[in-house]
Amino acid sequence: MNKKVKQLLLLLCLSLLLSLPYFVFAADTSTSENSPLGKMQKVAESSYETADSGALMTYAGQFISIILGLLGIIFTCLLIYAGFNWMTAAGDTDDVKKAKLTLRTSIIGLVITISAYAIWRFIAAYII
Repeated sequence: MNKKVKQLLLLLCLSLLLSLPYFVFAADTSTSENSPLGKMQKVAESSYETADSGALMTYAGQFISIILGLLGIIFTCLLIYAGFNWMTAAGDTDDVKKAKLTLRTSIIGLVITISAYAIWRFIAAYII
């Protein structure tokens, strides 16, 4: 492809990407029961009423969710770090091996974290 055609296609794609927010049809934000704000207020009121009955369980659940979320963020950052190290290895086999090892262990950690989060959500939703 010609360089000008590539630049034109890139410009077209970027302009389409930047114009996407103009095509969003937002919902009504009035405080009726069927609006998103009304639904959020209903959920907030119901959770406020039940928070006193199981406050310790609620706090433990929030703590576990926060910890698992942070672990997911850490392993995702390790994935990005390993990919960056692999791309900047410049053909050095030792650096590539280290990057592959970091990539492999971070993927395993991310899979374990996602599995733990799925198990926790199942337990929290159906058993507790």
